[in-house]
Amino acid sequence: MQNTSEDRDARAQHAIKHFLEHVGFDIIEQDWSNGSNHFDFIAYDDCCLVFVDSVVYHSKELCFPMMSLDREEHEHAALVYLSTHDNVGSGPIRFDCVELIAMNETRAFIRFRKNVLGSGD
Repeated sequence: MQNTSEDRDARAQHAIKHFLEHVGFDIIEQDWSNGSNHFDFIAYDDCCLVFVDSVVYHSKELCFPMMSLDREEHEHAALVYLSTHDNVGSGPIRFDCVELIAMNETRAFIRFRKNVLGSGD
């Protein structure tokens, strides 16, 4: 039976969720959206609320393309989330990115980037 693109993407998202939990994230939302605002995962990493984007590549090239995130878009989406969820704390927030290359049906490579919109200060 042939795997569909949706099946591969679902398995990849499951692997990313498992990875985040393995490194200690407490996931509170998955695939959150509100209008055009979207985050693949929203989680706590210790006391920090983390908005996580994930990208899955199914490529024979086995390299990560250059990727950049739009600061205004992500900050706006985070503000929408925070304005509609009174139950989240008032501590620091961070934006992370998890990229996964599906090398074949049973193996993948994950690149995890913390604080991708940080200023480096």
